[in-house]
Amino acid sequence: MIAEVHRRVAQGQPEMVLTGISVGDYRDPERGLELGELMLEVARVPGVMRVRLSSIEVIHVNGSLLTALASEPRICPHLHVPMQSGDDGVLRAMGRHYTAGEYRAQIAALRAVAPEVNVTTDVIVGFPTEDQAAFERTLDAVDAAGITRVHTFSYSPRPGTVAQALGDRVPPEEKKRRSHALRGHSEVRARHHRAAKLGGREQVLVDKVADAQCSGYTADYTRCYLPAGAATRGELVEIVSDALHADGIWGTPAEQQRSAPAPGLS
Repeated sequence: MIAEVHRRVAQGQPEMVLTGISVGDYRDPERGLELGELMLEVARVPGVMRVRLSSIEVIHVNGSLLTALASEPRICPHLHVPMQSGDDGVLRAMGRHYTAGEYRAQIAALRAVAPEVNVTTDVIVGFPTEDQAAFERTLDAVDAAGITRVHTFSYSPRPGTVAQALGDRVPPEEKKRRSHALRGHSEVRARHHRAAKLGGREQVLVDKVADAQCSGYTADYTRCYLPAGAATRGELVEIVSDALHADGIWGTPAEQQRSAPAPGLS
């Protein structure tokens, strides 16, 4: 793993993303390192500017991972932690090994050590046992956990799963209505998260360069748009957050002191 990180740094890659199936179960077979300890090792490789984790189950948001987030600034303060539902009955029917309360408690423990962390999630709407009350509990759970963006999926039966025996009880139009409501709820929360950044400074790792503008992500995985020519691909640039723009924020390189206007502000 570390040899691969060195190789990628030599190729000019400044950010390392750790991903995999059940990545939270990671254990180094020789040294016994846990995920958080591995992330610390990766962060200490010369040339690594950021270490990012893809998606992790809530039951693994503890121990070495919390220590790593609290102690190493190069580890990005963003976690994608699937919730799936905020209703205990639905979670049991899904076969999830946590309750809505346990999910909130783990996220609270995360924020206690990394207050600036940005948490995003996945939610399935229209599960066979989800009624309107259960759906509303999910909306409440999103708020209680401080989620900033929800990736919404509509339930559909999958052959060979336990849930298949439950049928497909929620009508398609109701699934669509709940999806629309949850996406709207998510967008409001995402917009508030972006708005709170305005006037502040942070670093953006540029990954797209075009004639009209370039863009990249802040450490907490907020998309940031910059003036054309402001940076090259792979460059880490300090910006001032000037305005909301598209699905992210508009930033001006700090050294330009906001000399460039933001197009299409919203």
